Amino acid sequence: MYLPIRVRCFVSVTVIIQTLLCLLSIGYSLGASDKDSSVDHDNGSRTNRQLYPMMDPKSVVYKPASKNKPVQNSSKGKTVIALINTPNSGTEEIFSHFSNSFGCTLQNSQVDDVFYAPCVNPKSVSIVKSHDKRATVPLLRRLLRHLQQYEIPTECLIVTALRDPQKWFSTKFIENHKKMLCGMTDMTADEAIEEYQMWFERDAIYNRYMLQSVIRGFLNKYGVTLSKQMKLMQKNGGYSVVPPVPALKEIQGRGVPVESVCSLLLLDYDKLRESPERFNDVLPGALYQSPKKRQMCSEDAARYKTIRRAIRSYKFTNEELEKFIGKDDFSPYLEDWLRVFGYLPGKNSNRPTKT
Repeated sequence: MYLPIRVRCFVSVTVIIQTLLCLLSIGYSLGASDKDSSVDHDNGSRTNRQLYPMMDPKSVVYKPASKNKPVQNSSKGKTVIALINTPNSGTEEIFSHFSNSFGCTLQNSQVDDVFYAPCVNPKSVSIVKSHDKRATVPLLRRLLRHLQQYEIPTECLIVTALRDPQKWFSTKFIENHKKMLCGMTDMTADEAIEEYQMWFERDAIYNRYMLQSVIRGFLNKYGVTLSKQMKLMQKNGGYSVVPPVPALKEIQGRGVPVESVCSLLLLDYDKLRESPERFNDVLPGALYQSPKKRQMCSEDAARYKTIRRAIRSYKFTNEELEKFIGKDDFSPYLEDWLRVFGYLPGKNSNRPTKT
């Protein structure tokens, strides 16, 4: 029997949400904490680091939508971690960090590039992983609304990371041009740099959209600036935590905004990679594992390493960066991003200018 595409999409989304809710219905409450450490928050306070920093259960315990709705496991909380991350910003490594700690496994079910991973230790944790904020937030909102109907105490954490611009651009270029860099055995480092420069200009529109599509929206919703969060990340050793914004109004017909329920965990991915033990501050007792090194150009490894080193060390000129920033709605965020990492001069720069 043929079903219209809208019906098929609705059925797929409903099945996945029901599956996730069933997985969430089994579990234990979280209570791990680290009494000897503290963390700086956006509001200037310092608190003990817990399993999930700055997630106050009192601020996210839902009220039943109706007195006739049953209460299930009201004494046991549920935790949803939504890893919504910019591509080429350590998504798989961050996910592995959480999944190794909780024993999470990605499910085969997927809608709009949103993946689900229920965990076994404790079973009350589930992870949502995606690069697509616009697809993930509505599903996350729908899940939270279902939990609201049963008055289940819910902790929600949105996790996202940002990278040093030079490292982000070089990583993306190298990963997108593996065949060219490995296949053209006579390519020199200078020729590779020329390809890199042409790619930087040619793909600017796509890269500009990708870079701002996740973090910019969250910063606006939570009412914080990238400059201030970067200072907190430096102070905390690579991360900052923004509490929920309870003042946000309910969206008619769609429930409360996720930003009024979920805390936001911002990660400086490169900073955390320099000191992997800091992951244990974010998640005490976690089992951090370094990512496996990828084998590329095994037949000509020395030439490839030389080219890769040249690309990673190349610094775009101010003229190239100003052209990339452009003059549109994306420009203020992109300028802040380059400035806080020291690639543009200015009073908001948190690091020495890189020349």
